[in-house]
Amino acid sequence: MKKFFSIILSVLMLLTFSMTALADGELFSYQDGRIVGSYESDGYVEIWVNGQIAGNDRIQVAAPAGEYTIEVYENFAPVYSQVLNAHEHVAEVLPGKAATCTEAGLTEGSKCSVCGEILAAQEEIPALGHKIVAVEGKDATCTEAGLTAGEKCQVCGEVVKAQEEIPALGHKFVEIPAVAPTCTEAGATAGEKCELCGEVKVAPEEIPATGHVWDEGVITREATAEQAGEKTYTCTVCGETKTEEVAYVPAEPTEPTHYSIEKDGSIVSITLDENAEALEEPYVYVVWSYTLADGTNFSFTKTFEASSNGTFRIGNASTPLGATLDFVCVIVCDDLDLESKGVAEANANDYGLAMFE
Repeated sequence: MKKFFSIILSVLMLLTFSMTALADGELFSYQDGRIVGSYESDGYVEIWVNGQIAGNDRIQVAAPAGEYTIEVYENFAPVYSQVLNAHEHVAEVLPGKAATCTEAGLTEGSKCSVCGEILAAQEEIPALGHKIVAVEGKDATCTEAGLTAGEKCQVCGEVVKAQEEIPALGHKFVEIPAVAPTCTEAGATAGEKCELCGEVKVAPEEIPATGHVWDEGVITREATAEQAGEKTYTCTVCGETKTEEVAYVPAEPTEPTHYSIEKDGSIVSITLDENAEALEEPYVYVVWSYTLADGTNFSFTKTFEASSNGTFRIGNASTPLGATLDFVCVIVCDDLDLESKGVAEANANDYGLAMFE
C-alpha cells in the first residue's frame, strides 16, 4: 500500500511539474559564458543544472556552450524544467521600417541568429499622417476642358479630394458691327467673333474711305491789288472745308453801254444814249485822281443826277499847278451807293465805265 501512494504522489508531482514548465516559460538564459536566471518563491527553492544543484532562487553559473537541462524544485517538488541551448549570441539586424502617412514604422533592432532571442527590441514609429496641400484648378476655355480645385498629400501624393473635369465652354459668337466709311477713314463690313476668347469666325473686310465731295465753293474774301482772295469749298457729306487762293485780276475798262463820253481838256461831256432808258434813275459818277510834286495823292468824286437823255458837261476835272493827273473815271449807273463801292464793283456788275489818263 505504501508503494502505491508513493507512485500516485510521483505522478501528481510530474503533472504539476509539466504544467508549471509550460505555463511559466523560459526563466534562464546564457549570457557572457554564464547560465543566469531566478525563480521567485516564498518556499524553499533549489535550482539544478544537468543533475547538479547550482543554487537556490538565483543562479549565475559559468558554463561552456552546450545544451543544459535546468530544473527547479520548490519544497523538494519539481515545479519548472527548461532545456537551454547555451551559446554566444550572433547578432542579426532587424531592419527598421520608415513610417508612412497611414502606416506605423519600426526602429532598427537585432536578434540572435542562432536562437532567435531579441537582443535589441524594435520600437514602433507612429504613422506620420497626411500633409494636405491644395491642387490648383484650371478654368475651362472655349475649346479645352478645365478642372476643379482638389487636395492631395504633399508627402505620399495620395489624392484626398479628386479634381473634377469642367466641360469646355464652347464658342459664343457675336456680331462685329459694321463700320461705315467716312470721307477720310476706311470702314469695315460686319463680322463674327467669340465674345469669350476673341476668336474671329468671320473677319470684317475693309471698305475704302469715300473721299470728300466738294461743292462749287463760295468767295469768302475778295481779291484786291494788295491781297489775294480766298474761295472756300465745303464737303457736302461731312461738312469739312478747304480753301483755295483766288488771284487778283485788275478790272479792264469796258465800253460805255448807256452813254457816250467826249473829253476836251479838262471838260468831260457825257451824252446818254437810248439805252439809258433802261436805267430807272440814272446817276453819273466822276472820279479823278492826281499826285502832287511831293508825292501826295488826291482823289475826288462827284455825283450828278441825270435824265434819260441829254448831255452833261463836267468841269473842274483839272489838276493843280505842278500836279500830275493820274486818271479820270466816269461811271453811269442806277445805284446811288456805288460811290462807296468803288470802280471794281461797277465794272464787275457791267455798268457803263470809262477811264481817261
